[in-house]
Amino acid sequence: MPGTPPRDARGQAGSSPDPPIDGGRLLEDIRRFVAVPSVSADPARSSDVVRSAQLVAQAFTEAGLAASVEAAPGGAPAVLGHMPGPPDAPTVLLYAHHDVQPIGLPAEWASDPFVATQW
Repeated sequence: MPGTPPRDARGQAGSSPDPPIDGGRLLEDIRRFVAVPSVSADPARSSDVVRSAQLVAQAFTEAGLAASVEAAPGGAPAVLGHMPGPPDAPTVLLYAHHDVQPIGLPAEWASDPFVATQW
């Protein structure tokens, strides 16, 4: 709206714009997430699935969100993150998985599936 002061991602009027994305940091975060073999279908990897959830919660917290790791009895951990928006803004819900599928046949991979590869 004309004459409306700029707002940051949290809806704070008059705040400076959000900082630019740090590409190096982003790649490092991706490498960290990819390195966790969080195969939820494999009971032997349950601690990795928990570690994956903790990494996502940590990333949310570092980005300024309130974050928690929750799990129903016998279920895999879910990460809940919350960032209040401007009072009149609609609610936005993002839903995604932090766990991964089994790798299948290792011989069919050109590289380690849990090591981020840049071409």
